Amino acid sequence: METSEEEYESFGEEEEEEFSSSRLSDEVQDLEKQLSQIQVHIPEVVYEFDWKSIDVSNLPESYRTNSPKEELLLKVADNFHHQYAHLCPDREPLFLHPVNECGVEVAKEATQEKPKKYAIRPLRDLTSKYEQQEEAKQEAKLQEVEEKKKKEEEERRAEAQKPKPDTLYGLRVHAWVLVLSGKREVPESFFIDPFTGKSYTTTDDHFLGIESDLLFDLGDPVHWEFMLLGADKPLLSMPEVEEEEEMGDDEVEVLLKEEEPKGFDMPASWVKQIQISPKEFETRCPQGKKVIQYKNAKLEKWAPYLNSNGLVSRLTVYEDLDCTKVLEVKEWYKNREDVMETRELNKQTEVTTEFHPGSLFAFLAHIYKTMDPETDRTMEFYHETRVDGLEKRIETPTDMTEYFVGRSDFLYYRHTEFGKRVKKVAAILVNTETNARPIVKITERFHRNPSKLADEDVAERIFSISEEKIYLTYHRKKNYITPSKREFNKRSDVDNTGNKIVMTPDMCNSYQAGSTEKEKKLFHLYEMLMNLIEDEKSSRHQVWESEIEQELDYLAPFLIQIGGVEKMTKWLALRLKEDCLSDFKHRLVDKANLIQARFEKKKQQWYQQNQLNMTLEDEDAYLNYCSDAMFRIRILELRLSKYGK
Repeated sequence: METSEEEYESFGEEEEEEFSSSRLSDEVQDLEKQLSQIQVHIPEVVYEFDWKSIDVSNLPESYRTNSPKEELLLKVADNFHHQYAHLCPDREPLFLHPVNECGVEVAKEATQEKPKKYAIRPLRDLTSKYEQQEEAKQEAKLQEVEEKKKKEEEERRAEAQKPKPDTLYGLRVHAWVLVLSGKREVPESFFIDPFTGKSYTTTDDHFLGIESDLLFDLGDPVHWEFMLLGADKPLLSMPEVEEEEEMGDDEVEVLLKEEEPKGFDMPASWVKQIQISPKEFETRCPQGKKVIQYKNAKLEKWAPYLNSNGLVSRLTVYEDLDCTKVLEVKEWYKNREDVMETRELNKQTEVTTEFHPGSLFAFLAHIYKTMDPETDRTMEFYHETRVDGLEKRIETPTDMTEYFVGRSDFLYYRHTEFGKRVKKVAAILVNTETNARPIVKITERFHRNPSKLADEDVAERIFSISEEKIYLTYHRKKNYITPSKREFNKRSDVDNTGNKIVMTPDMCNSYQAGSTEKEKKLFHLYEMLMNLIEDEKSSRHQVWESEIEQELDYLAPFLIQIGGVEKMTKWLALRLKEDCLSDFKHRLVDKANLIQARFEKKKQQWYQQNQLNMTLEDEDAYLNYCSDAMFRIRILELRLSKYGK
């Protein structure tokens, strides 16, 4: 509880009067004399325990936190401490809840004890309020200067990003085709750009000025004058109504024919007819390529069929204004055999996304980092047009996950775990089911089939090939927590002597949830096991077919570009060879650039860490060792700030 200064001073004066009166007593003076004669020997070294020497990182969690019961005990101890301090204000506080090695104790909200009668006054705060105000003002000024610098920097960047002023702004004159309203169901007049064919309203912002009148009534002789009067001129104003009433219809028609001047016969154009070949028409622009530079982006356009891979457009987005750091690349294709339309490459994650709408196997999209076989990739499909209802497939080097929609057997999930190959992938020329990747386990999940009982409707089926076991988990029955389960141990159909093996009870372990019915007979279990073995073979075959769909042929992209011919001529073979070598060269160059960039970055980091310990001669040798120009400039700047030369 806070007190005012007047109350505090009055309280202090009363204490001083009481204390001065007590000192006058003889007993107190005698006591002081006796106490002054006592000699207290203070040790030269006072031992204090160093808590920092204890490593508390390996202590159990109970050292760092309090359990609910411990918190309750602390509250009880704190309550007792409050009562004790109230009843015995002159006694020393009890040692009830000290902190442990980790600094954990108490009730943090310990109440302030009642001050003793002869308490020592606390020291007054002698800090100058004026100095505090001046320091606050100085900090505010510094902060204002920093904010002003940031604002100026942002404005400078914004000004640098603005396009250069157009010296011909408002001075360009362009001809437009005016389409008047009133005929052929044209609701309002509009302009057509003769170069692009695009239409604009008469009040569009593209128009900065006009060289003619804005009134488009061409029959008004006050605003418009005919230069070449033709037969299709707009209707002029008719004679007065009184004159029209005096003449008949036939007379008016004859009068109009007599007054109608003959149309001017335009001469033939002196320009020869433009002859554009189909090839030049498809080229569309010089050399069939056009580049448009934007801020932080570059758009490239090609004529159709100009590129052998079907590339017609590419958009490159950069991270910086100098367009040196590529952020994203998006490409558009047409007329490809694999029906690929777009490809997107994220340079930050190195993830490529391809879209193939309408391709073979109802392929929609392909997301990958590398085209190497059996690597991380995701494929999406049009499940409506596939017989198996496959919607998505996710593959890693060790497993494959497939998702299905709308299947008649209610399957919606299949997860396959693969083992290591005995032979390398490069040694396998033809992918058959015998040399496919070894399957360790197949997990399949099913939706609920309402036509079956829950105890007979399988929810999850696991074929553990490595363990030679089959695990079945059924759907849960209503009002039950646990589902029914079965576990089958597979054995060979015949033994070593050729005798057929009979189903034994130890080959099947069952758990029936909340059922009093008798367990199925061995014959039914044997029949179920045989069906499951056939289902396992079918599932393994389907997994193999899924791998065939994504089996990679390194020549396939190049064969598609030349039409996928069965018999190849010598010229096509040489072209295929050059395409493969060119693609391989580009890949090597990209890898070399990436390695060089990482190497230069490491060199720069090493220099920044060791520049304080390097002599001028060492830096000269290191500067000659560096090859990157921008890095050499950076080193020279650091040397200038360090040595001044």
